[in-house]
Amino acid sequence: RFFRQDLQGKCDSLVYWSKDSTIQLFTEPVIWSGNHQITADYIEMINRSTDPDEVRMKENAFIISMEADSLRFNQIKGRNMIGFVRKNELYKVDVNGNGQSNYYVPDKKGIIGLNKAESSNITIYLNKGKVAKIVLIKSPDGELKPMAELEGGDKLLPGFNWQQEIRPKSKEDIFRKKQVVTPVEKKPENEIIKAEK
Repeated sequence: RFFRQDLQGKCDSLVYWSKDSTIQLFTEPVIWSGNHQITADYIEMINRSTDPDEVRMKENAFIISMEADSLRFNQIKGRNMIGFVRKNELYKVDVNGNGQSNYYVPDKKGIIGLNKAESSNITIYLNKGKVAKIVLIKSPDGELKPMAELEGGDKLLPGFNWQQEIRPKSKEDIFRKKQVVTPVEKKPENEIIKAEK
């Protein structure tokens, strides 16, 4: 685990290359920043300054952004992705291969519906953590479903896994041990009856 006020993460192993300030995360890596969660089989953070400039996600890439009410999640999924960061904010995501996205479309009165889109390649532009524009580049397909017509299966893309319970909350929290639950062996009914007499 690692913790910084604006960036937290968890993985099995981590490599830092001082020559080009690249950080590589292996085995079930997860990165959190604000209301965003990033997962993939392998994640690489490119740091051209003191903060990440690019986040490269390879195989089973998935970005989840929690809406302010904590009840809705915008989602981007694809084979590989590159996230571009400016001033510690994700502002653009390129999805390369098997692109899928779910995002809620707002208007002045609230949320009007869920935009569900699929395309081989997708580019998504964000503004202050919210989707501002989506470009379906190849073989596009999509629909806007009104809120009243949404069913449970519409809201989450396959592979959705919101992992806030393992997110480090402080520097001390990075040393938190994994909780192990030991199953209690159930006694046969006849033993319980004898004990009660």
